[in-house]
Amino acid sequence: MEPQLSWQTDWRMSPAIRLVLQRSARISHHIFTIVGVVVITSLCALWLRPQWRDTFATRLAPFFAIEAQAQDSFESLFSDTERHTSSTPFNAHTRHSASSYSFDTPTAPLFASLARKVPSDRIAAEARDDRILISAHEQVRVANYLARRYHVAQEPMRHLVRVAFQTGREVGLDPLLLLAVMAIESRFNPFAESGWGAQGLMQVLSRVHGDKLSYFGGSRAALEPFANIKVGAIVLRDCIVRSGSLTKGLRHYVGAATSGRDGGYGVRVLAERARLRQAARSAT
Repeated sequence: MEPQLSWQTDWRMSPAIRLVLQRSARISHHIFTIVGVVVITSLCALWLRPQWRDTFATRLAPFFAIEAQAQDSFESLFSDTERHTSSTPFNAHTRHSASSYSFDTPTAPLFASLARKVPSDRIAAEARDDRILISAHEQVRVANYLARRYHVAQEPMRHLVRVAFQTGREVGLDPLLLLAVMAIESRFNPFAESGWGAQGLMQVLSRVHGDKLSYFGGSRAALEPFANIKVGAIVLRDCIVRSGSLTKGLRHYVGAATSGRDGGYGVRVLAERARLRQAARSAT
C-alpha cells in the first residue's frame, strides 16, 4: 500500500507543479517583452539623438575599450615614443599599422617647426605654467588621480600624462591645461567621436585640421592618442594666441567664439585644471 500511496501523492501534486511552471513561463515572457521594448526604445533614442549617443559612448567606452584594448596599444605607442624622443625634444611623425607605431624622421622637423612657430611670450601668461618642469612624482600623482576619477587603467593614464607634459613643453602650454581639456572633451576616451565629427582625446576636427594631422599619416590619426594630443595642443595654443586670453581661447577651441556662449565649457576646464594642481601637490 505504501508505494501506491506515494504514487498517488505525486500524481495529486503534478497539477500544482504544472500550474506554477505555466505561470512562470508567462511571467518570463512578459519580462523579456518589456526588456526588449526598453532596449529597442533606447536604441531608437540614441539613433535619433546624436548627443545622447556621444555621451553614452563616452561614459561606457572607458570600461570596455580602454581596459581591454588601450593597454597594449598605449604601451607599444609610448614605448616607441619614449625611445625616439629621449634623444630629441620632439619627434612627431607617426604611422599606424596593426597597433604598431613607427616614426618617420624626415618630416619630424616640419612638425617640430610648427610646434615652435609661436614664441612663448605671445601666449597668454595664464595659459602657461612656471612649474612646467613638474617632477616625476607629481606626474604620478596626477595620473593616479585621473585614473580614479575617470575609471581608466593607471598605466595607460601615466603614458598620457607623460605625453601631455612633453607636449606642454614643446608648445608652451601648461600640461595640466591640456589634461583638463582632455578630461572635459572626451573623459580620456581615445575613441570618442562627437556628432560634429570631432575625434579622440582632445576632440580634433580632422576635416578642419587635416593639414596638421597629415604629419601623422592623415585624418585617421585623429584617433591615435599621441597624434591627437600633439595636434590638439597646437590648435588650442593657436586659439589662445589669436584671441589674446585663455578664456577666449577656450571659447574658440570649443567653437563658441561667434555666439560668445560656451555652455560653461571654459569654467569646467579651468575647474578641472585647478583640481589637477591640487592633486599634483597632494602627498597622498
